[in-house]
Amino acid sequence: MPTASPDHSPLLGAWRGVAALAVVLFHSFGAFYQAPLWGPLVPVRAVAAWGWLGLHVFFVISGYCICARLTRALRTGESVPAFWLDRARRIYPTYWIALLAAAALNGLTRIFSPGATVGVLPDNAAAAAADLTLTHLFAGTTPYLLVSWTLALEVGFYLLAGGVLAVCRLLQLGPQALLLLAGTAALPGIGISAAAAGPLALLAAWPEFFAGMCVAAAAQSRSRGDRRGAGIALGLLAAMSFLAAGSVGSYAGTARVSALGFAWLLVLLQPWENRLAAAAPVRWLGWIGLFSFSLYLVHVPVLTRILNLGRRFVAAEAPLFALVWLAGVAAAVAAGRFFYVAVERRAEANRFARRAALR
Repeated sequence: MPTASPDHSPLLGAWRGVAALAVVLFHSFGAFYQAPLWGPLVPVRAVAAWGWLGLHVFFVISGYCICARLTRALRTGESVPAFWLDRARRIYPTYWIALLAAAALNGLTRIFSPGATVGVLPDNAAAAAADLTLTHLFAGTTPYLLVSWTLALEVGFYLLAGGVLAVCRLLQLGPQALLLLAGTAALPGIGISAAAAGPLALLAAWPEFFAGMCVAAAAQSRSRGDRRGAGIALGLLAAMSFLAAGSVGSYAGTARVSALGFAWLLVLLQPWENRLAAAAPVRWLGWIGLFSFSLYLVHVPVLTRILNLGRRFVAAEAPLFALVWLAGVAAAVAAGRFFYVAVERRAEANRFARRAALR
């Protein structure tokens, strides 16, 4: 059974599973939100329409994990380039294979459906370069893989986090100062209440990442019996929540307030983490969370093809369409698990081996 530690919550895996399934459900109705649908599926679609918030749960979880990573880097003397390189190895190898898999699926689609409009390759060299480097925020290009714009934000988070680490290392500051610096960087984002594009999107999303850092910092401080440190972390989270309250109603505002609410839920559940982690449904969600990154990467290409194929033979208003929809969701989860075993798990083993060799 997973146990709580200053650097890890035993519930994070389950929350990753919840977030991944929420995003899968959201995309499973992507072509049917405005279309007539079999009656019993309509309430399912209404719930799934909020599944996009799962992405913002991921941002909070990422902030939690990176805070633990940064404080460990401060403690061990890990360099900023080493931190960035480790983060790159976490994201890019698995993502690049997902890009190749998506291109292969697109190629097969064009073979069996010559009239399909899906592109086999990115639109141009600039788009291809942005896809390979996850720099869509700066290049202004449309991602080849639908979900990779969020990975571009994640890469931006890592760059900002490394910059905060560099300042702390230069000025010989500790974890509390690191949190304050990260909070200062989050303040401009609170003022962006509309959906932002380009580098502004990174600023708009950083408060969500910072919320996860606050939760992790509070947990670390409590584990050391440092009430003052925990109070500072929770005080920063409270201040961020107060400032964000006025932005509800817009896309970015709703996402941010939902993420902050999730951060507070993590704080409230901390005393019962081990007990909750032992429950069977939580363990099952933790199993999904284990391959949530792979599921996130591959679910859209799998879902869209199964649903589009099924739609050729079964109308969305027909009861049989429920089986088509279930088949699409199940196939997406199965594909995510397969991709994890075949690609991500091996990439992670290589990353951990390289990290161990540097110690």
